[in-house]
Amino acid sequence: MGTGNEHRIVRLHRCWRPFAGLLGMAFTSWESRQGRAEAGMLVTWGAVIDLLARHRPNDAAVETGAQQTSYKQLLDLTHEIREQITRSPAGAGPIVIADDPGAGACAAIVAAQALGRAYVPLSASHPAPRIQQILAAVEPALIVQSDRTAIRMAEGLSGHYPLLTISRQLDNLSWARSPEPGANSPSPIGSDIAYVMFTSGTTGRPKGVPVRAKSLMAYLDVATKRFGVRPGDRASHFFDLTFDLSVHDVFVTLLGGGTLVVIPAEQRMLPARFIREKEISHWFSVPSAAESLQRVGALRPGVFPQLRQTLFCGEPLRWPVTEAWQSAAPNSRVINLYGPTEATIAISYYVVPRRRSRLDDIYGIVPIGRVFEGQHGRVFSRHEAGEQPNRGELQLSGSQVISGYLGAADGHDAFAPDPDGAVWYRTGDAVERDGGGLLHFLGRIDHQLKISGYRVEPAEIEDAIHRAFPACRSVVVRCDRGERRGLVAAIVCKEGDRPSASAVREACASSLPPYMIPAHVVELASWPVNANGKIDLSAVRRQLEENVGPDVVAQRGA
Repeated sequence: MGTGNEHRIVRLHRCWRPFAGLLGMAFTSWESRQGRAEAGMLVTWGAVIDLLARHRPNDAAVETGAQQTSYKQLLDLTHEIREQITRSPAGAGPIVIADDPGAGACAAIVAAQALGRAYVPLSASHPAPRIQQILAAVEPALIVQSDRTAIRMAEGLSGHYPLLTISRQLDNLSWARSPEPGANSPSPIGSDIAYVMFTSGTTGRPKGVPVRAKSLMAYLDVATKRFGVRPGDRASHFFDLTFDLSVHDVFVTLLGGGTLVVIPAEQRMLPARFIREKEISHWFSVPSAAESLQRVGALRPGVFPQLRQTLFCGEPLRWPVTEAWQSAAPNSRVINLYGPTEATIAISYYVVPRRRSRLDDIYGIVPIGRVFEGQHGRVFSRHEAGEQPNRGELQLSGSQVISGYLGAADGHDAFAPDPDGAVWYRTGDAVERDGGGLLHFLGRIDHQLKISGYRVEPAEIEDAIHRAFPACRSVVVRCDRGERRGLVAAIVCKEGDRPSASAVREACASSLPPYMIPAHVVELASWPVNANGKIDLSAVRRQLEENVGPDVVAQRGA
């Protein structure tokens, strides 16, 4: 494999032109290469970190709790990781990063990009079987971990993969398992891939989404221009590395020279104190975090005066919580982003006005807006094939959209090639395009759910329950109201084979990540069926409402 750096080109905008001489490397004029009037330069994005380390060596790049890592320290750690990898006999495959958000993980990501390698994030909170499935799918050259996550990861890291450990204080690198020449199997991931994210799959196995470096660069070109940060800005690092929105956190903040401030996991869903005490200027989260604050009365008028930009993505953004947030952060513009993992982080946006109009509020949900310039979206009706109605499934195409999943994963029918060679991704999201061209999210056309922004295929949870309890059949839905929000599993079992609710949850926890564990398990005497003999999901919903109490259970595809 080559270095892959030819794919990792990013534009430096006008504000960085005075510092071009500090790069110590050749750059290409954006105008001469693209024939555009915009001012900027094309460089490998890792060179930006070098630029910042030279020009602003003492500025904080990453802040985790009381620990600050400057751009100079981040660059030094990045170089050290690169040196360890290049001097080792590890193969040329991707680099797995098994670490919590922080400076060590950021340095490993930068090092992977500088080496032209894809990075694959793993969470230490995921069960060993899932970790092993992901490792087998990507065949990494090595795994970078921290001493914080090493013990938690140990159970899942069986096999021959080399382990490079970063110390808690970022002052030492050591091989917990040294690489051996020729020990690695060839990886299916090429040098043109920037990262691979694994999402829930309908077959019971995680599904790999390989995002090309040129797709990431296309996103960053828009994001740094429209939603970027500058030196002195303090941006939240809300998302776990296994959530693709974390890619925005890391890349956009470091490319802009801001400070990436890591929020403790236990504060993510009630972040008011964090936002105030850490003086966050740029916030990015799922809407659930804002809804949690609204429920506990924490979105008081003017409580976040220092916020200047708020991004929401990953779930439908509802107008009441949006207006409460605007009141709490009167100096912040609010932007609703939309995009599946397959379309590289986000592919459409809507700048929320201070006063909503009738056109903005058709369904009580903030519009997802317009597709980014250079990308393409169409509203497609399965009932009127070939037409362009105003209501139907949103399909996406362009340089940000992947062309297929990793390996033999399920879901390849989600990609529809056109006769002209373009590949359209079928999002499964139902939308309406209004008279002004804005896209409005209506819901899903399939059974897929979202839990705190994470994509969840109910079939994967149902498969886990069936494997543990073959005498039981289950249907998984989402609780959408009340304090007990989350997943609900309804089960019907043969006489004498009824597991307890705790046994069902424990079985799920043995193979599924925490966000896919049902919060409630309800046993039904039998399945209600419709005239065709199929399970009547509307009737299941009614029975769950009776068993679960005041919660309203979201209907699945009925």
